Amino acid sequence: MDDLIDAVVVGAGFGGIAALQAFRARGYRVLVVEAGSGPGGTWFWNRYPGARCDIDSLQYSFSFSPAVATNWTWSEKYSAQPEILSYLEYVVDQENMRPAFRFNTRIISAYYDEPAARWHLRTESGETITARFCVMATGTLSTANKPDFSGIEKFRGEIYHTGLWPHSGVDMTGKQVGVIGTGSSGVQLIPRAAEQAAHVTVLQRTGTYVVPAQNRLLTEAENQQAKSTYPELRRHWRAQPNAVGMKFSAQSAMAVDETTRHAVFEAAWEAGGGDFGVCFNDLTRNMESNAKASDYFRWKIAQVVDDPQTAQALTPKYQWGSRRLCVGTNYYETYNRANVTLLDLRRDPLEHFTASGVVVGGREYPLDMLIMATGFDAVTGTLLRIDIRGRQGLTLQDAWRDGPRTYLGMAISGFPNLFMISGAQSPGTLINMATGSEVNAEWIADCVAWIDKQGARAIEASPEAQSDWVRQTTEIAERSLMSKGESWWTGTNIPGKPRGYLGYLDWLGYDARCQSVALHEYEGFMLEAESLTVE
Repeated sequence: MDDLIDAVVVGAGFGGIAALQAFRARGYRVLVVEAGSGPGGTWFWNRYPGARCDIDSLQYSFSFSPAVATNWTWSEKYSAQPEILSYLEYVVDQENMRPAFRFNTRIISAYYDEPAARWHLRTESGETITARFCVMATGTLSTANKPDFSGIEKFRGEIYHTGLWPHSGVDMTGKQVGVIGTGSSGVQLIPRAAEQAAHVTVLQRTGTYVVPAQNRLLTEAENQQAKSTYPELRRHWRAQPNAVGMKFSAQSAMAVDETTRHAVFEAAWEAGGGDFGVCFNDLTRNMESNAKASDYFRWKIAQVVDDPQTAQALTPKYQWGSRRLCVGTNYYETYNRANVTLLDLRRDPLEHFTASGVVVGGREYPLDMLIMATGFDAVTGTLLRIDIRGRQGLTLQDAWRDGPRTYLGMAISGFPNLFMISGAQSPGTLINMATGSEVNAEWIADCVAWIDKQGARAIEASPEAQSDWVRQTTEIAERSLMSKGESWWTGTNIPGKPRGYLGYLDWLGYDARCQSVALHEYEGFMLEAESLTVE
């Protein structure tokens, strides 16, 4: 059966579902393999308390099914993990996709058979799956980062990672809970943990810029209005700088006086969500404007947090915008609770774990449970854990030894008929993932249809086009403060990982370039004619 597969898709999150839809709509035979027991990707694995999307629910959805758009109703402006997972399961069932999925199937290797122009994927159970094309929809945040803390093997309490949360849930009632990590996952988890646990000890390595979500229930009128105008809305959202309908300002933060600037920041704070990042148009490009945003956060944290020492520890020391802006609910307020303790690991380093706790700054703090909110080996981590081999046995590990090299974030020179959705050097990490996944999936499926129309057997990014794309990606990133920070954006959260901005910081330019490449008969790609008969 597998010999008849046109495309095998690895991953069943937004990207995998979009790829299945795009290929199936063009008459191709598709198999989607997924390590988990169901669809959902990030939203299947990340089930920790507080897990929530920071993109408007009405926008964080697929466009390919009018029936789903009409029948599905979102309950909140920013949906929680259970609702998003339910939505993705609903899409899969509504579109009769389940027969194309193979769950509980982890891919450990994939190699390209040059004479046959086929990809052979091997599963953890020893099965081989063969297909003409391979699409990696493995996600940008899917491989949990588990730092090797000194003495962690001695700790006898419970240990969890936010990215691998037990489906049965975790009971924190009456327990001493330690949380290490204050990025997006930690910001969402910590307030919820404080509501349940007897005491929460937060081990903070880096203070984080957090804006309030100001989440609320959506009204029936809001849902109906969106449903009645979805096609127009989606065209509008796709035409925005990050494929999200936000209130983008056309004004510099330095073009107004201090009073006006503060009022704009306050209004953005009260409005909530990611709009704070675009309330002026140069917060990540102009150092003076950036400093004003940082100053506002320092002031706001001091206003919200009662204890001056705690407020100082929570205040970020890095430039605003050089790491991902976090969106939370009652995050800073949580540190005013009597059952929450903040340990600043920059001031007092984590020394080691013991059987019953953790030693920080020479003092042992008792713990019944440790939760690692330590993030992910982002964008490239999952792919590099699969033994992927292209032409002449070239491994992806060797091809990316000095950092990822792609063309359009979708193809890799030396790896014919292999595509990625939301891959390295694409805008996937910074835009609406639902939109980005669909755009990539449609483009890839169109490309495959074009290959077949040409009577070709394989397509591959040229080395020259790939080098030019890598250079362009780097040049664009260097213009922004977003490439300057120490974070998963640049790979610096993983020891030994080559430093480099992993995304593409121009969604509109990217979208236009992809369309142009297709219109010019897939400029930058090399075709291989159908010269061999495949049995």
